[in-house]
Amino acid sequence: MILGHERQMRYFDRVITSGRIAHAYLLHGPDRVGKRATAYAVATALVCPGFAGRGVSVADAGDGCGICRAVASGAHPDITVLDRERTLVSDKETRKAIPIEDIRELKRRFSFASVGDSWRIAIIDEVDTMSRDAQVAFLKILEEPGPRTLFFLIASSRDAVAPTIVSRAMSILFSPVPDSILAPYVRVSLPGEDASAIVASAMGRAGAVISWVRDSRLLAEERKTAALFAHAFARGLAGCLDLGAQIGDDDIMRRRACDAWVVHLRRSVLEASGVRARRHAAARIARVLDLDAAMEETNANPRLALDMMFAEGAPAHA
Repeated sequence: MILGHERQMRYFDRVITSGRIAHAYLLHGPDRVGKRATAYAVATALVCPGFAGRGVSVADAGDGCGICRAVASGAHPDITVLDRERTLVSDKETRKAIPIEDIRELKRRFSFASVGDSWRIAIIDEVDTMSRDAQVAFLKILEEPGPRTLFFLIASSRDAVAPTIVSRAMSILFSPVPDSILAPYVRVSLPGEDASAIVASAMGRAGAVISWVRDSRLLAEERKTAALFAHAFARGLAGCLDLGAQIGDDDIMRRRACDAWVVHLRRSVLEASGVRARRHAAARIARVLDLDAAMEETNANPRLALDMMFAEGAPAHA
């Protein structure tokens, strides 16, 4: 399912219909906004024989046939999915990046002819985590892709991907999905629920909303976490610093805390009166995101980074 991203869907509808699809696309933008779902949707449209006859958009690709189910489950023989968690030959327990071993295996697989006239498609998530050797090896694949071969490269930031790879792929930006699109979906899917609260927690991440709608346990967990953060935020800076001490060593909770704090500051942008006030609030969010990136990408002290993050916009007292 694709929520929003109408411009991107129209583009893929057009190139699939005309047969002018590029050999590589770099889908970049915030996490869980719909990049991976788009890659799967296009892959489904290309390998499912029944797609063309249905007369629907790529956003609605997938009719429940065996081929569509195989794509969705990652079992289709001509579609390879690779990231730091889904490996090809490397040791999952020790990998912190996509290593050259997996890229060599990808090259080996793509050296064989596909079944019939099928497409061979690789969906590489977290492409920015490729090791330097893997980047060099992958670049050679991109330079000689072969017929009916398609690469979807997914990253949260275009700037984090090696320029040599970026230059050989068509870049498509994905932005957060507007609340006006997410809210109706939540109201229809979860009647009786507080759609505004769910949408606010999502921060435009359509993937998060869809997962909460489909799995009540995930929604309950999100609510519990949101309540923890709300209680800490209501206590002002002292509460935030206490929260930082609790979650500083927990990567998952730290990630969620960053998201929740951005949601908290986002409200200040929406409620600010005057251009100057809105710019000031937006600048605070930018600094928080920079600190978040530092925790993810460097050896920054997580506890110190959280304290600095919470200092942005937190009142001194509850």
